[in-house]
Amino acid sequence: GYPITFLLMSGITLILCTMTSHMTIQSEMIAEREKRLAEAEMEKMRANLLRAISHDLRTPLTGIIGNSSLFLESQNDLSSTEQRTIMTNIYEDSHWLLNMVENLLSVTRIQGDSLSINTTEEPVEEVVGEALEKLEKRYPDAAIRVKIPEEFLMIPMDAVLIEQ
Repeated sequence: GYPITFLLMSGITLILCTMTSHMTIQSEMIAEREKRLAEAEMEKMRANLLRAISHDLRTPLTGIIGNSSLFLESQNDLSSTEQRTIMTNIYEDSHWLLNMVENLLSVTRIQGDSLSINTTEEPVEEVVGEALEKLEKRYPDAAIRVKIPEEFLMIPMDAVLIEQ
């Protein structure tokens, strides 16, 4: 009777404790693996964003450096119209750069483990149109083709980042 019941109950309790412990360990391992995968994905997003930002910052900086160098080296040989054109390019590139930095700072916050991009429903046609205007201004000789569906599309996005 009693000793056998006690031994059976003790055995069942031991088995249940072992199984619970094993399941807890497996659950912790799965959670840790998911955490590492999420961290890797976050790092990948950060790297892609930083690569894009780096490229977008270099473009106006290159224009500013090139135009200011041209101005400094050839100032006496340039007509007032050419000087004004060069200074206008420097001015526009510097404002482009300033706006880009301000937009990135206000829209994107990379703090610790969080990356937040503020998205709102935006009309695709308007965002693409703004981006094309900027591209055509910066690269007037570029041949760009865009195919936008006829229906009106509202898509969640960060319009400022997309335009940049």
